[in-house]
Formats: sequence, C-alpha cells, structure tokens
Amino acid sequence: MADEPPSILAGFASVRIPPEEAAAIAAVFVESLLVAWNHQRVGWSARMYRTRRELAVAFESDGGVKQLLYESLASRREAARAPAHRRWRRALARRG
Repeated sequence: MADEPPSILAGFASVRIPPEEAAAIAAVFVESLLVAWNHQRVGWSARMYRTRRELAVAFESDGGVKQLLYESLASRREAARAPAHRRWRRALARRG
C-alpha cells in the first residue's frame, strides 16, 4: 500500500490560483455562456421568423392552411420514425 502513487485528487487540493487568474477564468466562462445563449436566441428567432412567414403565406393562399398542416404532420411522422431506424442500423453494424 505504501508503494502506490499519491491520488490525483489529493494533488489538486494544494493548487492555489491567483485572484487575477481566477477572475480571468470566470470571465471566459461567463463570456462563453453568453455566446452560447445568444446563439440559441438567434436560432429561436430564425425559427419564429420562418413560422410567421409560413403562416402568412398559408393564410393568403387558397388551401394554404390545410397544406401547411399536412406538411407539418408528415414531417413530425418522419421525425418520429427516424431515430428508431437509425438505432436499428447501428445495432446491425455492431454485430457485423
């Protein structure tokens, strides 16, 4: 037991980070969170814009709302089927 190397976790207990470096690490972390949040917001905004545009076009054309609903149902059905199909293909690849 005495010949075992010291634990890595125990080695980190003695690490001291200067306050300036800790503040810089925290600032980088917060900045990366803000960038990720803004990226997500842009995605939501783009999705909302596309939805509004599709609804406006659907309401302006004859039979547009029905067509929009049918396309939405078809894409939801396809999305629900796709993951199961992918899992099946991966399972076959692992056996072979």
